[in-house]
Amino acid sequence: MRRSALFLFIRAALIALGLLVVLSAGSLALSRGDAYRCVVLYDGYTVAPVTYILDTATGHTVLDRREVQRLYSIDSPDGTARAGFVQRFGERATMTLLLDTPQGQRIVQTGIDASSQSNGFQQIAWARDGSAFAFMWRDLARRRFLTIADATGTIRQSIPYTRTVDSHPTLDPVTIAGWSGDSQYLVIAEFDGRRFYHHIFNAADLTPQPSPLATLPVLTAELAPIGHQLAAIAIDAVGAAHLYLADISGARDLIDVPLQHDALSWRLAWSPTGAHVAVERISGCQTASCAEAGWHFEIYTPEGTPAAPSLRGLGLGGSASGILPAQWQGDQWVWVERGDDGRYDLVRLDVPTEARTLLVPDLVPEYADDLFFVPPNAVWNSIFTNGAIFPISAEPRAIVPFYDGELLGVDLVDTATGIRTELLRGVDMLAHTHFGSGSDFWWGGADSAWVSWIAPNGDAFLTVIDTRAGTFSTSPANRAVWRPQWIAADAIGFIDPRPDDYALMLFDPVAGTATPLIRVDPNTIAWRAALTADSGMVAAAAGGSDFIGKPLTLIDLVDASTQRVLSHESAGTFVWSPDGTRIAFAENSNRQANIAISDRLGSAVQRFTPPQFTTTPFIQFVAWTQC
Repeated sequence: MRRSALFLFIRAALIALGLLVVLSAGSLALSRGDAYRCVVLYDGYTVAPVTYILDTATGHTVLDRREVQRLYSIDSPDGTARAGFVQRFGERATMTLLLDTPQGQRIVQTGIDASSQSNGFQQIAWARDGSAFAFMWRDLARRRFLTIADATGTIRQSIPYTRTVDSHPTLDPVTIAGWSGDSQYLVIAEFDGRRFYHHIFNAADLTPQPSPLATLPVLTAELAPIGHQLAAIAIDAVGAAHLYLADISGARDLIDVPLQHDALSWRLAWSPTGAHVAVERISGCQTASCAEAGWHFEIYTPEGTPAAPSLRGLGLGGSASGILPAQWQGDQWVWVERGDDGRYDLVRLDVPTEARTLLVPDLVPEYADDLFFVPPNAVWNSIFTNGAIFPISAEPRAIVPFYDGELLGVDLVDTATGIRTELLRGVDMLAHTHFGSGSDFWWGGADSAWVSWIAPNGDAFLTVIDTRAGTFSTSPANRAVWRPQWIAADAIGFIDPRPDDYALMLFDPVAGTATPLIRVDPNTIAWRAALTADSGMVAAAAGGSDFIGKPLTLIDLVDASTQRVLSHESAGTFVWSPDGTRIAFAENSNRQANIAISDRLGSAVQRFTPPQFTTTPFIQFVAWTQC
């Protein structure tokens, strides 16, 4: 399959990012007493990306025969194992399925065809109890197989798989929709270019199970987390929508629930108990004068009985990021409700009793889709995800901005218990910290969040919240807080456009102090920084591009006035050695890539030009390793 240059570039960049995380984490995991003199260089500019090992003592560069390019992987439910498609050293037309466990790595399957653009995306699924995982793959003859391996990587069953519907003309996605809640059944989804068709297999021996879902064209489907229920939305021949509720064990006939509304989009969400399913729809009427514009929710039991009255969600244009502010907490439905007066409230409905609780009134609607934490492995709706849409975490804590008189307030809210922790009052306005998809609040994982805000006098602040403890720390006043990023577990950087000069700041949320690092250009849109393990030194660079790079400066945090510019060239990625005594960085200029090594204070710099990179515009990352 021919791939565009843009696809290859994006693919290489994503692989490089994944490799940087894996290799950096692996290096830091080793003891500080180990001698590090080698660095890993990654050349992702070519069609077949490769990594090299540079020995800084000899200047020699050799191919890294330990090379593993991770294409797509998924963690086990308990997070102790990871199964994924990789390309090992020398693999170009094939992939390998690799299992990582606390006991080490195991090769599960080799000789997997690597010509698919999806690179194995959504082709692996763990059983909910973590006892096994299934994967879909093709051999070099393009024959498709469905295979199940146990948690140790031992293949248990494997069968040839043949499509039953016409193939999509280019993508040909046959994906694993998932396992039943009891891990007894496996569901495969086939896509014909417009709709999905679902096929059921007994997980014990992969025998196919007869099911009306095999011939029912559906828009989206969702497996219940408990038992063996599946909910699906389908459109009939006259354009009417139906909710179908299936017992995939075959113990019950398919339940057909006609839906009385049309919609531009449909979603499904099972409660964690499997006792209820929410049907989420965005109204087909989307004009400003339409009273029905926006999101609506209907909740049903597995038998198709309505369990709650119709609920109103965000209005027209209320969700800019694709994250819908609605989630289950047990059998309680929590969502942002639009009232008849146009006000937005955070509300909780206990479905079994129909008791409503107003958690927070009068929300700021612009930030309604930032309330809930979204796990980093969440994915966008696509034909590869069986129509699933950006899943919201079950994390009950939410960052909630609301109108407080003429100003704004922000609280940390536990949506399960209703407990509110006061964070901020007297806020004149909130500031965006992220551009594009994603949240403006959640950037440190489920344990931490931040809010960028401006006081009535024009001063700007960044408040960092420990969402577990309910505590927070606010930076000193700034002119503005632009593009904040986590540098380490206890350090955040951001740009402050001060009246005298623009500066890259380092904020310590534990001490509550902010330290200016380097001056930056007013047009800066990208910056990077790296701390030594002892937090005594920081390397920082800022400029107009995250790919091209910028000058690199070392700053002594004991005496911030002590600075040394290591490179006036275009500095790419950089990383400290695990013991903090040296820093490695890439220099990219005049369509040639160099690698440089400096001591901690920047007083001695070695530069190398590996022959493999003389015609390469940039080295995508640098990581320390043992030779």
